[in-house]
Amino acid sequence: MLEELTAVFPILSCILFLPVVGAIVLWFVDDEDTVRSSTLTIALVELALSVFVLLRFVPESAAMQFAERVQWIPALGISYHLAVDGISVLFVGLTAFLTVLVVVYSWDTIRHQVKLYMMCLL
Repeated sequence: MLEELTAVFPILSCILFLPVVGAIVLWFVDDEDTVRSSTLTIALVELALSVFVLLRFVPESAAMQFAERVQWIPALGISYHLAVDGISVLFVGLTAFLTVLVVVYSWDTIRHQVKLYMMCLL
């Protein structure tokens, strides 16, 4: 059942666009504590998705995994294609982990323009 879910669910697109959507949502939040906690929540969700990809990755396979391909502008032959291989899956996890670390570290150190900082961090 999990294999069918990963074949249908665009998990790499979620990892890619979740911070963008989160930053747009943060634009409308005024309370600094809410901005901080929302940023941490978004970063933790991204980390959870990345850990899922790391755990489901098959290192014995040389093929690209979690592939997503969508025709974007067919008249020009432009398509949207995402996939991970052995090295890029590690970078996906590392980036998500470092994002959580930076959010936690900057919790008390960033005092001015918190919303802008957190939006740029995502």
